Amino acid sequence: MEPSKSFAAEFLAYARERLLTPKILVLAAAVAACAAVASSAQHPELTAPLTFLLVWQFRLWDDLEDLGFDRVLHPQRVLVRSAVPRAFAATAAASMLAVGAALALTERTLAYAGLIAALAAGYRLLRRAPQRRLLRAHWVLAKYPAFVFLAAWQPVAGRAVPAAALVYLVLCVIEIADDPGLRGMREARALAVAEAIAIAGIIVYGAFL
Repeated sequence: MEPSKSFAAEFLAYARERLLTPKILVLAAAVAACAAVASSAQHPELTAPLTFLLVWQFRLWDDLEDLGFDRVLHPQRVLVRSAVPRAFAATAAASMLAVGAALALTERTLAYAGLIAALAAGYRLLRRAPQRRLLRAHWVLAKYPAFVFLAAWQPVAGRAVPAAALVYLVLCVIEIADDPGLRGMREARALAVAEAIAIAGIIVYGAFL
């Protein structure tokens, strides 16, 4: 099989396995909804596609960063078994350039570049400290509130900040509840309780906006 065709088949299989699952589609839709709430004007034809692209491209980046772990914990995954992993890395890089160009229309290219740099630095630092599981989980999720600001059309701070915080805190609580390793940590459970209280506070605040 030709390499290009091989990669096309692998990428479609990867997309079905990791990008088009109900969980990821619901996540992207929720972030897009929060971006719409944060916007000063509604442009769903721009906000929704941009949000989905952001979620999908960073999902790929996460999976590329986690290859070492996945070879041990999830050896059956498409990306782990791929014959052309560099093509996936090239796809991630190309998608970042494309999204950066699209964000130039909203003058948020620098913010996007800053997000990429911050996440790259975090990945590198936390890779050297795999025991900091709770910190790594919260750091990886920090990109989603940033997506709210990046995808919103001229975000209004009074709505964008609580919407972004709500996305982040809900995802953190779900991550702790869903991960047996985190769920077994006393500090993680205590943090989840604090995050749940903060979520309730944001909801009450939103009710009075």
